[in-house]
Amino acid sequence: MTVSGTSGRTVSRPRRRLDDIRRPQIQAATLELIRERGLWDVRLADVAKRAGISATSVVYYFGTKDQLLALAIAEADDAFYEPLVGELERLERGVDRIARLFVSSSTSDWPLWMDLWVYSRHHPETAAAQRHFHERWREMIAAVVRYGVQRGEWQVPDPDAVALRLSALTDGLAVHMVLGSRGHTPEAYVAMSLAAAALELGCDLAELEAAAGRAS
Repeated sequence: MTVSGTSGRTVSRPRRRLDDIRRPQIQAATLELIRERGLWDVRLADVAKRAGISATSVVYYFGTKDQLLALAIAEADDAFYEPLVGELERLERGVDRIARLFVSSSTSDWPLWMDLWVYSRHHPETAAAQRHFHERWREMIAAVVRYGVQRGEWQVPDPDAVALRLSALTDGLAVHMVLGSRGHTPEAYVAMSLAAAALELGCDLAELEAAAGRAS
């Protein structure tokens, strides 16, 4: 945008591009609806109404509904990991990092991820987002395990294998937690995850539990 200054010169004035406003607005509306209704019951028309724009505009910015859903879920994934990475980096000990990881994940957006697991089987455009979600969680665990190995806190010959088993465990625990199975509270999720980590890492469970208490 340009305007004339008092001296008569043309002065450039920065203007925020409309798509920098519309895209986050649409993604936020999409996430709200997914959490309220589930992936299957969200239509582009619903997103447009919630965002206060036309359905044509939604298509313009994101293409198909599945492309929009994948991007909105990726944004939610980033919102979980970005602050967590900073929190972990501020912790010196590996035991504190692994405990913080499980405590944080106990209250993450598991219903959203569970919907995506099932939805992606029938909607290929969301399959990449589902794979990325799983691989990112597994790699986060592996990175913390490798960190503890480098510090000499535990001896683990294959951190990736440990991460694979722990991620599979947390996935299963999360399903029961989300479904409201008896005894499967967020606290139980953390306790069982720590118990498994203690066995996998060969470290003291009481130390992990104390670290989880500090993280909470």
